[in-house]
This record gives sequence, structure tokens and C-alpha cells, in this order.
Amino acid sequence: MEKNLLSEKSDKTAEELSEFLRTVADRIDQGSLSLTRGQDVVELNFPKKMGFRFKVKDDISSSNEIKRKVQIGFRWRIDDNAAADTDELILS
Repeated sequence: MEKNLLSEKSDKTAEELSEFLRTVADRIDQGSLSLTRGQDVVELNFPKKMGFRFKVKDDISSSNEIKRKVQIGFRWRIDDNAAADTDELILS
């Protein structure tokens, strides 16, 4: 069972998206991230090792319109510093 704690869906410029991802990366390096929307606050404490998922796919509509989607995900057990080993994705 999954419980949605907080989500974001909006349009951003490439510059805004890059800055957001840099901030997330910096917070992962620092070990924690606080997300706030209104009165909702989610505190993330990152372990030394996490499961990682990177996915690129095309959504094709019935009118053959293609929307490309990139998903980046991290997964870990609360209070657990272990994560399953996976094949490494290399950025170039």
C-alpha cells in the first residue's frame, strides 16, 4: 500500500527545472530535505545508499501525439541504510 505524502505537477522552464534538481541533489548530499506546501510538511532523511530508478518513455495518444516522460525515483526503507544493488546507469 502506498500513501501519497506530497506531489507536484506543473510546467517549468528548463532553467527552473535544472535549479530544482540541483537543489534536490544538494539536499541528498547533505542528507535531508524538507518539502512544504501550505501546512503540509514532509521531512526526508536520506540514507547513505538508496535504490534508484530512471525511466524514459513515450506516451502516444490515439492521434499519434507523442509526449516524452522522464521519471526519476529513489527508494529506501525508513530507518534502514541498506538498498538493493542494481545495474548502474552512466550519464554521458
